[in-house]
Amino acid sequence: MANYVGIDFGTTNSVVARLVEEPTRVDIQVVNNNLGSDRTPSAVAVSAQQTEWLFGQAAKEANTPHKVLSVKRILGTDQQVELGGRSFRTEAVASLLMRYLITQAQKRVGEPIDSAVITVPANSKGLQRNATKLAATTAGVRVLNLINEPTAAAMAYGLGKSSAGRSLRVLVYDFGGGTFDVTLLRAHHGIFEEVASRGLRRCGGDDLDAALADQLRAGVLAEHAEALHQAYPDLRLRLACEQAKIALSDADDARIDVEELLPGVNVHEGIDRASFIDLIRPIIERTAEPVKEVLDGAGLAASDLDHVLLVGGTSRVPFVREFVENLLGCAAEPFDQIDPMTCVAQGAAIVSGILQGAPHMEDYDYQVCLEHSLCTDPVDVMTGRKYLEPLIEHGTKIPNQNTSVYLPVVDFAKEVVVNIYEGNVYDDPLDEENVRIGEVRVKLDPPRPAEQCPVQVQFEYSEDGIITARGKDLTQNRTFARVIDFSTGHLKEEEVRTVRALLTKVFGEEPPLVLPTAAEAEAAAEAAGAAEAPSAVPTATATLAGPAADAPAEVRDAYARLASADKVLRELGNSAEAGQLRALRNRLAAALEGITPLAEVVELDKQLAAELMFFDYLL
Repeated sequence: MANYVGIDFGTTNSVVARLVEEPTRVDIQVVNNNLGSDRTPSAVAVSAQQTEWLFGQAAKEANTPHKVLSVKRILGTDQQVELGGRSFRTEAVASLLMRYLITQAQKRVGEPIDSAVITVPANSKGLQRNATKLAATTAGVRVLNLINEPTAAAMAYGLGKSSAGRSLRVLVYDFGGGTFDVTLLRAHHGIFEEVASRGLRRCGGDDLDAALADQLRAGVLAEHAEALHQAYPDLRLRLACEQAKIALSDADDARIDVEELLPGVNVHEGIDRASFIDLIRPIIERTAEPVKEVLDGAGLAASDLDHVLLVGGTSRVPFVREFVENLLGCAAEPFDQIDPMTCVAQGAAIVSGILQGAPHMEDYDYQVCLEHSLCTDPVDVMTGRKYLEPLIEHGTKIPNQNTSVYLPVVDFAKEVVVNIYEGNVYDDPLDEENVRIGEVRVKLDPPRPAEQCPVQVQFEYSEDGIITARGKDLTQNRTFARVIDFSTGHLKEEEVRTVRALLTKVFGEEPPLVLPTAAEAEAAAEAAGAAEAPSAVPTATATLAGPAADAPAEVRDAYARLASADKVLRELGNSAEAGQLRALRNRLAAALEGITPLAEVVELDKQLAAELMFFDYLL
């Protein structure tokens, strides 16, 4: 039986969920770990004696200096972490944790788990997304799709069902253990578009625990305050405060009991919900500003929202719901059938079922779309400045591919380096919202004048989420390819082998190899590229749906304009002059396929019409 698995790879806690087939429906289940818990702390440690690897709750509670918490915060960066006297890249630590989650889940379900949908934060950058995927594949898990956490939550709340009908404005208030994020989604016919997102990187349930611990240090434990800042006593006090916080979500009173916190020092204190609210109120109130920024940025009032979703473990604190509803003046969706702690993983499991064709999913609708445009960075011949040209626009349905043709900037160049960016700020490649995720090098042999060196660049985004870039010297008919999944991770192939060897040692078995090596994948990509006839017309043209029967006249005109552009592009073939026309054509196509205001469609149609007039004159 197929496993339809979703993984919420969280900053503080991680959750695994799956769909289970039943005779007339599917059941969305959370897979408990070996302790019977539905969540696993995202913690990795080596014992104080450096003899044992620890994960989850055992790692979180261990009295050891060799510990990594919240590796997700730094995933995709150059930062390294120390464990057991060794230095590891963040992808390696994430791979260890990912493998632990999978082995625990496999023991529960009694079957191998070789693929999953994995969640990533809203607006996560390309390097973080690719590092997440690299960590999973190294750990033996094929990533069916990386889905944004707010979208996964919306799926779990049932907003991915076809019956949802009209376009919905959804505010996702995600208050986790370590971070706070608020995202405004627009959902329509299975497409989830992130309109705006804001957050607080250091604001979560951990801060509520710390506030309670600090109050105890300043009060009944004041004479021991200095000693309580030592790592292990501090950890034990915070863990006890965390349990009291959880208890107060369901009860009016809770106790904080710790035996031998320090030699001869025991803690036996009570706290009521009202006192706890007074203590945490300043922390909760910090979340108001990002919520207002998201609504103001979108030009919306709270009354324009169709749904408010509470997500994350801290959202279970009753005062959080009260605060959000007072702030927005409307009710948030209830928790009667949803656990905010596990809903992100459950939504990912739903998407896993949709992507793999699970039965009884007819009521659900989800379409994989590109979150950030895939771009090259050509030089503007008029200004000499680089800009980003999107080859595949954000919001485009996946799988997709597109092609453009460029000329070198100088004569007799030995090679052309095509930089590959992920981002939506086209006029400035160096903007912090853009991420350079790789490059493909095209050797020009023999070197020639620039006008004799047309270089075709093709980006392909597969159903598996693998990005392949191909560069082709059209004159010599030679193709060079780069598989972005492998080139963007900080782990080189030999490092991947080292990590897999460590995984084998720690878990007693070698994780499955779910993807080819970079060399094998790129050789196959180059061979595939060499076998294809050059084409300047996007493959997406053949699959673009026509206008709906009741579509406005402006939309029907735009589809007709696309047909005219495709005809001109076929006549131009691989001409370098077609770049601007192709880019405008793709932007209009993406707008028509996604959820885009009519005014924007009309404006793009006008721009394409003006460009076509120029080519009508030439042809």
